[in-house]
Amino acid sequence: MDRESALSASRRDNEELRAHALTDQLTGIANHRGMELELQMIVARCERNNEGVQVALIDLDGFNAINDQYGHEFGDRFLVHIARRLRGAVRPEDLVARTGGDEFVVVAPGSTYFNLRERLESAMIGRFAHGTIVIDYGGASVGLIQTASAGFDMAKLLRNADEAMYEVKKSRKGSRTASTG
Repeated sequence: MDRESALSASRRDNEELRAHALTDQLTGIANHRGMELELQMIVARCERNNEGVQVALIDLDGFNAINDQYGHEFGDRFLVHIARRLRGAVRPEDLVARTGGDEFVVVAPGSTYFNLRERLESAMIGRFAHGTIVIDYGGASVGLIQTASAGFDMAKLLRNADEAMYEVKKSRKGSRTASTG
């Protein structure tokens, strides 16, 4: 009986450690390592089912300025808020991960998910309040790529999403510069 209890406790501890290693401790969503493992499974499933996949890379525009102006505690609360909004904008089977300080990845299996980029962009725009501080956040740069068939290369998917995000970021900077004169 003691051996069985110890084995059961050991399994629980290992599962806790695994979850801890794959989860971003601040936001509670997948971290970079968790995203890579989940992306492998999603890609394999999509290849088996001959489905496409959509990958969005998200960079929070102006996050460093928010962090500098309002402090790291406010910045952390803002990241948690964004993670929650992203989870709310996608389906339960979609992956949402925080892969860096202010970078997130969303992976949506299947190529029929309509207007994913617009859904993600609008989820991040709006008012955020913590304590006595209130900001109106103008949104993030969302680069989205979509593949309609099997034969995915995960590194290439992420690289292409990253390139798409930087194109969006450049155009957003250009439109802000043009609008301010």
